[in-house]
Amino acid sequence: MVSKLSELLSKPRVVVARAHPHQKLAILRASQANGDTVAVIGGGIADFPSIRHSDVGVALGVAGSDSVKDAADVILLNDDFSRLIEAIH
Repeated sequence: MVSKLSELLSKPRVVVARAHPHQKLAILRASQANGDTVAVIGGGIADFPSIRHSDVGVALGVAGSDSVKDAADVILLNDDFSRLIEAIH
């Protein structure tokens, strides 16, 4: 896993989809250790640690838990990912 994660993080931009919460946190920590800026999207309570420790935490406003929304920097009010770039700007 370590070599795969290192290989993944050597790319100039990385998008990870459908990751388990513990995988998100491992990727987040490794990326930040490399000096990268990390954005994490989540909604469930299990995503709280990654949202809280990310550089940009994005919570799902409709489906997201209140604690995740409190920890997030950006809340998608309608859970429409097509608005994510606009929301971050």
